[in-house]
Amino acid sequence: MKKRIAFSILIIAMLVYLPACGENVSVSKDNDTQTTGSPTQSTTVMPTAISVNPTATVGAVQLKTYTHPSNSFSFTYPADWTIEEIGEGDVVCMNADQSGVFSISVINTGYELESGAYGTLVTALETNLWVGYKNYTEVKRETFTEQDSNFIQISKTLDINQIPYQAITTYNQIGQAVYWITMFKTDNITEESANSLVNIFASEKNNQEYVKDLVPYMTSIGILTGPDNLFTMNTPISWTYQHAEDNTGTSDIYTSPDVLSLVVNLYVKGDTALTQKEAEAQSKDLLKSMVGDQVHIASTEVLDDGHTHWNYTFEDSLTGEVFLKPVGNDLEFLMYFYATAYENVFSPVMQSMFGSYAAGQ
Repeated sequence: MKKRIAFSILIIAMLVYLPACGENVSVSKDNDTQTTGSPTQSTTVMPTAISVNPTATVGAVQLKTYTHPSNSFSFTYPADWTIEEIGEGDVVCMNADQSGVFSISVINTGYELESGAYGTLVTALETNLWVGYKNYTEVKRETFTEQDSNFIQISKTLDINQIPYQAITTYNQIGQAVYWITMFKTDNITEESANSLVNIFASEKNNQEYVKDLVPYMTSIGILTGPDNLFTMNTPISWTYQHAEDNTGTSDIYTSPDVLSLVVNLYVKGDTALTQKEAEAQSKDLLKSMVGDQVHIASTEVLDDGHTHWNYTFEDSLTGEVFLKPVGNDLEFLMYFYATAYENVFSPVMQSMFGSYAAGQ
């Protein structure tokens, strides 16, 4: 019992920044408005931090045009550069020796995030994508607005595959679409490749109306691996991620940029064999500690893989699910919730995440 309570306190401490259940959170919500006619196309703004001549011509270099399968962006690039699609929303274009690399990604946030939530999203992306690399150093961060775009531009240095790079990432929010482009170059990049890199950037065009067709947040993903390879599950790389571990267990928490949705994975260690009934009792205590005493479990079922599955609500403000299972002495507990008013945004996110759940070997 003491271990369970101690671990619950650890989780509560990680959640204290969340708004109280039922508290009104102000966000712009324009995803119910459908735009008709031809999609709007915009050209990427040239970062002022790029020192290479932005007017340099390609000359005799043969060009190709890349258009993303979703039609949400396109760009031209030298025919001898390589294109690689990663997942549903990430594309990398590089020269032969990888001294020049252009990458672009796009996600749908479901509605236009307010500036604070957009900044939180950018921080999560920067942390989850780049901060872990050796010798990562943020050199400069700038914020500016042009027409309908909100930009955050981050210059940095980092080592990838033992290669030192200078990089500039330009995050671009256009309504509910968020693009980010990163240009990497090494010290030994040729003038031709450097000019090509800038020309690729300058040629990039956004078709943000097509982004509304993408599953919110899930076109650029990471993978959560449970303790002892218990399971794997796709997770949104643009959500804030927290990990904690001590002698009572392990927790992984994913929070949406606007704090309207949350996913929690817990693995709680025990001293004696845990029965199904005891696992359910512990899980109810955990759920109440995170959501509130008035949580209502609307339905329960036992799945083929042995997990007990709950659908639950909290008053009229939160909707969620729990998946729990005793594993020897321990408890596997996986849950989510989202603000019920934003079900059309977050329900597809959860279907994508939990639909990717795969038991480990």
